[in-house]
Amino acid sequence: MQSFIAIQHSEKGPTFTTFDTIQAAKNHLQSLIVSKQVDANDALAIVRASDDSIIYFKQRNNTVASLNTALRQSTTSYNQSTQSIYQTVKERLTLVYTALTNVVSRR
Repeated sequence: MQSFIAIQHSEKGPTFTTFDTIQAAKNHLQSLIVSKQVDANDALAIVRASDDSIIYFKQRNNTVASLNTALRQSTTSYNQSTQSIYQTVKERLTLVYTALTNVVSRR
């Protein structure tokens, strides 16, 4: 299954194209913008298929710059969230390990 869906919603309706990477989805939307296949009123989006997370969405006036900026911010936010989750899991596992070590040493 491909991981990302690039969506263009124009007056003709939505177009869905799937990709293996976020970079490929971004490149696809950029090529639509550069080749003027995106009108001012078109909405563009990139969705991660595994959890339906919206990676990028802009209702109108899409530009290559707005796409790059939004994806940079989204990636930074995702990395920070992942790091935070990792740290919490690590702390909890350390507590469990300590508790188990204490139980075993009492025997």
